[in-house]
Amino acid sequence: MEKLPGVYTNNNTTKASWLLLIGVLLVGTNLRVPITSVGALITFIRDDLGISNSVAGLITTLPLLAFAILSPFAPKIANRIGMEWTIALSLAVLITGIIIRSITGITFLFIGTLFIGLLSPLGMF
Repeated sequence: MEKLPGVYTNNNTTKASWLLLIGVLLVGTNLRVPITSVGALITFIRDDLGISNSVAGLITTLPLLAFAILSPFAPKIANRIGMEWTIALSLAVLITGIIIRSITGITFLFIGTLFIGLLSPLGMF
């Protein structure tokens, strides 16, 4: 196969582009699932914890409010510590939030949900 003049192709660049695309898709998926999955499970959560419908609704609203509060600051944080560290930080806090939310009790459910909602905008930036 003949190379065209002025056209530079590099297999490493193509491979890095694909790995970057796959990484972005995986990070995006991991950041969205903990927020969106609660809606399907809210009936079971409400029954298991014995909470009212309004408190159950707060569980789905809290991440969105936290997301809205932190979103304006996400670019500043990303510029200060770098995009790679910002994504790593958001994934680490996401894991922490999932673990906290998995502990039995309504207090841990709300604290973990708040963690998930606060740092998801950083990874999505």
